[in-house]
Amino acid sequence: MKYNKYIAIMRSSIQDSIAYRTAFFSNLFFSVVKMVCLFYIWKAIFASNEVVNGFGWENLKQYLLISYICNNLLSLKTDYEISKKIMVGSVIMDLLRPINFQKANFAQTVGASIFEGTFSTVFVGTLLKLTFDISLPNHPQTWIMTAISILCSLWVRYTLIFLFSLLCFWTTSINGIVAFRTALINLFSGALIPLNFFPDWFKTVALFSPFQSLLHTPASIFLQKVDIYTAFTLIGVQILWFGVMWLLGSLFWRKAMKKLTVYGG
Repeated sequence: MKYNKYIAIMRSSIQDSIAYRTAFFSNLFFSVVKMVCLFYIWKAIFASNEVVNGFGWENLKQYLLISYICNNLLSLKTDYEISKKIMVGSVIMDLLRPINFQKANFAQTVGASIFEGTFSTVFVGTLLKLTFDISLPNHPQTWIMTAISILCSLWVRYTLIFLFSLLCFWTTSINGIVAFRTALINLFSGALIPLNFFPDWFKTVALFSPFQSLLHTPASIFLQKVDIYTAFTLIGVQILWFGVMWLLGSLFWRKAMKKLTVYGG
């Protein structure tokens, strides 16, 4: 079958995530500490304000929960994997295989997220829910639409990681690229502060960018800020951005191949 090789890559990625779980659990611990700090910071803000920019404390707790889930679908290792392959030259090994580099890394990303994303969502999500008494939606359709939106969020996040990682063909630094991409995502997706807290002009710019698909869209559905028809539209926009960013990634990959230089052979 045409896609058997990518399914095999996905399975291998799941096995790697389970085998090399020490780094994952270390990152998980620090991300939990960070999230707990955020909860208490926002709690202090809402201690003197019942509603801030349309958010009550209960809404903000739900937002922080969905924010954690969306931002931890992929581990730090996955974030650096493609960039590292390019920088150390191991990308040449992928080029020698009868596989599509973009699809192979997508399969690897999905495989890793099946273990890492599922575990962190269930374990940390339950921990946060019990610790901070977070209320959850009652309607099954909200859960279904949120789950679909989170899946689309993962797809769009991969295309952004892939696209920015290709910049390593034109530079000698990984850290700068990752830091720049992380800053853009945190700012324009609402991961740093909900987009409702920004001026209208900034929110408009963010809503017309692919970054809002990473968190703002699943959060809007999870918090039931939109009706079912709007939710379908927003998910459609996520899928559209996935397609656009995938095509851009393919174009940049072809251009990057012209920059590829292998030393020692």
